[in-house]
Amino acid sequence: MERASAMTGVPRRTLSRLKSFGIETKQADKKQRSDKFFIDDFDICVIRRTIINMYLNKRVLPTINAIYSEIINKIDFKGGKTILTKLLKEMGFNWKKCSTNRKILMEKTDIVSKRINYLREIKKLRETGHNIIYMDETIDYTLREHGHKILRLPPYHADLNPIELIWADLKSYVASQNLKFKLSDLQQLAEKQLKDMSTEKWKRCVENVKKIETDYWKNDIAVDEEIEKFVINLDDTDSSE
Repeated sequence: MERASAMTGVPRRTLSRLKSFGIETKQADKKQRSDKFFIDDFDICVIRRTIINMYLNKRVLPTINAIYSEIINKIDFKGGKTILTKLLKEMGFNWKKCSTNRKILMEKTDIVSKRINYLREIKKLRETGHNIIYMDETIDYTLREHGHKILRLPPYHADLNPIELIWADLKSYVASQNLKFKLSDLQQLAEKQLKDMSTEKWKRCVENVKKIETDYWKNDIAVDEEIEKFVINLDDTDSSE
């Protein structure tokens, strides 16, 4: 990666981000081969919204089979059900078994707590007229030194950051124009797309994020209410279907 960065002039971090988020799994066979499956940050958000939709709109329990059937069409999911199970766990989902032996898919408390705290804080900042600036986390220390408030996104919530929406468009454009992923063309394609970025497009991304924030506020409460209809005396079982 260092060599590619030096050759293209593209920062190492940018080159790294152009590669999708990877999940490596090992299948137990005679040769113990290793398979890699790559998934985009926004595909992760699609999976989360699919689970929410099952609870709120379809009024059904999200099972591995049901989730898999939906996402293979939505995001062209290439992994199998075993990989999906591992991915859900990495996203912060657990299976909880109730007294009726029914397994309920739920987000870990700390993930939900971080999302709620983030939404509460950013709502307060918006209502008090603060300017919201989305920046890279590497400058946190400098910002704090100058009295700025740092608000962290909850884990696996790229859809709450308008920069990530812009990045997703950039990555999609580069992928469509640079099918062989030639590093020699990467910088030129990225610069061209960024130069075409307009103020209006950025505003649309910000407004879209605001809508997503509102949806999460409503959904967190509604999902809890739906889960309560299924769950009776949850125990500590943590297993998958």
